[in-house]
Amino acid sequence: MRILLTGGSGFIGTYLCRMMKEKGWQVIAPSSKEMNICYEREWNQYSERYDAVVHLAAKLMINGHSPAEYFDTNTLGTLNALEFCRVNKIPALVYAMTHSDTNLINDRAIYPVSSNCYGTGSWEHNAIPFIQSKVAAADMIEAYDRMGAVNGFIMRLSNIRGYGSNDTKYNSPFHRFIDKARKGEDIEVWGNPPKTKRDFVYIKDVCRAFIQVIERPWAMRGYYNIGSGRALTILDEVRDICDVFCPPGKRSKIIYREDIPEVRKASSLFDIQKAINELDWKPEYSYRQGLEDFKREQEEDECNH
Repeated sequence: MRILLTGGSGFIGTYLCRMMKEKGWQVIAPSSKEMNICYEREWNQYSERYDAVVHLAAKLMINGHSPAEYFDTNTLGTLNALEFCRVNKIPALVYAMTHSDTNLINDRAIYPVSSNCYGTGSWEHNAIPFIQSKVAAADMIEAYDRMGAVNGFIMRLSNIRGYGSNDTKYNSPFHRFIDKARKGEDIEVWGNPPKTKRDFVYIKDVCRAFIQVIERPWAMRGYYNIGSGRALTILDEVRDICDVFCPPGKRSKIIYREDIPEVRKASSLFDIQKAINELDWKPEYSYRQGLEDFKREQEEDECNH
């Protein structure tokens, strides 16, 4: 297999590039300095034969960008990817889609065909322009696929866990919990009790899904939900984090703060049956197994530095 990979230096891209190379595939992963996806002419320098283009490059909401930057990179960049695939007759375009387009679907399963249903509880980081830029890109992929111009695969990714994720530097609750557990410190859980449940998937399972779809360009295409198919409360997460990361004999005490509103406001549960049926894919890692692998990679990284 010969793959053109955009966003190869990002969280998903780093794992995916490594896993594809381990399979013996040839991966061309230009950096953002080598190729600006916003400009069609910069795609043309890579006009060779590929088995697939995996399009991960994007401006992410977590980093905070202007609406123009989101649309230039996420929407126009995807249009350039589509035209590149159409002109060069590349068998498949595989696109990483945010789950934010379904963030108002609460307390019921999210299906691959779930219509865009999204909003925002905060206007920071231009949340709506970000989501709309990704939705517009996915809509174009479906249109190109519908016209037979490009075989488009849209991988809607649930909440991803894994070592090296972008939210590390933002001190997210997940990473704060791990840090406290490693020190055996008390961990506060807010809510009365926490009821919101979310679907989490491990990074290596996400990458396996991308590999599976590349190996099956004859699949039905369109949206695929890539998640675990089960949902956890934040308390479920904390208990597993304590099991994995707390030092022997120094387990963190969970402090229940019922007087503080729960951080998470909406539940999410992904229906992954289409991926199971058509891609022969299902998660190999449970939430706890993912944490154990996270810990192993974290410790290896710390030893190397």
